[in-house]
Amino acid sequence: MFFLLKNKKIVSELNVSFFTIEVFLFILFLFRKEDVIYFFNYNPNIFAGYCLMIGLFSFYSYKYSNIKTNFEILNFIISIFFLFFLKSFSSIFIIFVFLLFNYSKKFLLNITILLSFIILGIVFNFDSFLNRIIWMIIGFKVLIKYFLFGTGLNTFKFFYQEYATNLIQPTVATIFVHNYFLHLSTEIGFIGLVFILSIIYFAIEKISSNNKMYFYPILGIIIQNLIDYNLLVPQNSILFYIFLSYTIEPKNYVKKWQRFEILFLIFMAVLFLQGFILNSKLKRIDFLLKSNNKYDLKKVIKIDKTCWYGLKKLALIELKNNDMKSSEYFFMKTLNYNPRDAESFLYLSLINFNFGRKKEGYKFFIKSIKLNPKAVNKYKKFIDEINKI
Repeated sequence: MFFLLKNKKIVSELNVSFFTIEVFLFILFLFRKEDVIYFFNYNPNIFAGYCLMIGLFSFYSYKYSNIKTNFEILNFIISIFFLFFLKSFSSIFIIFVFLLFNYSKKFLLNITILLSFIILGIVFNFDSFLNRIIWMIIGFKVLIKYFLFGTGLNTFKFFYQEYATNLIQPTVATIFVHNYFLHLSTEIGFIGLVFILSIIYFAIEKISSNNKMYFYPILGIIIQNLIDYNLLVPQNSILFYIFLSYTIEPKNYVKKWQRFEILFLIFMAVLFLQGFILNSKLKRIDFLLKSNNKYDLKKVIKIDKTCWYGLKKLALIELKNNDMKSSEYFFMKTLNYNPRDAESFLYLSLINFNFGRKKEGYKFFIKSIKLNPKAVNKYKKFIDEINKI
């Protein structure tokens, strides 16, 4: 779609739009500090990926573009400011690498400097480094079992706890592998990943001086996503594919595209409409899930009966209200759609003990600790304390 909608003014349009967005966020940041970042992005690393692409695009568009403006300089400065504030050391490091190789031709010296910075980064952020290693090991374990077709989109989070057993527990839980390509591999399999990588390779196989300003932001975000996942976010992936489409030389492919242009545009329009409807639905669900009102949560289930988190919240509300039967029903429904949720098994164990069904209670308790063996003492203590009450 972006390839077909190419226009000659794209460089200036992108720079103006980036400037507008960053200045708007910068002004808000001066008054509301980090609240602004969390309002627009649930994770600062997502905004960091966006700033990384803008920073690299601004630098290289100023270098290669025939028409130079102050927007490129201002965008680059604001992007760097945000990256330092966000403490996105990977983004800062990548921009530093590009600048170093751009201005210094001493290859061995550059490599020595970069290795020194990598070692220092690992030492001062060892927990983050260790977490990423553990998450990637889990990702590889899932990929090996579901190699060809993956586990299905947005399902890695269901397999995380199961495959985290017998590994050192990370300091922070996650629902992402923190490696975009490995994460994709676990969910769409090797075949799906090859398809996506072939599209990227097709676009960037012939790089000329005319499209380097688009190529370097692509390269930068790809490098970062070897240790992060911000391309999974629509805002960043759309920008990524805009840049990707502008690396394609139109003279080589435009004749082939003209035959299918109408059908392709219709297909993309339908796909976009479907995505818009789905996104609106997800936004509605996300808003309602923040509520602790059971009527709002029932609306979530009405919109999407497979939303196990909404079912689990309903179950917990009913348990708090001492309605054991309703709570049991919603916990069972939760496990229908997420059979790896250890806590649901734990609460079902509690409910069965409360009803005097000890055999079932022990059965659910054993399932909970099988799914999360690291928490066996915590779960046992929880059941004992509740039974005493």
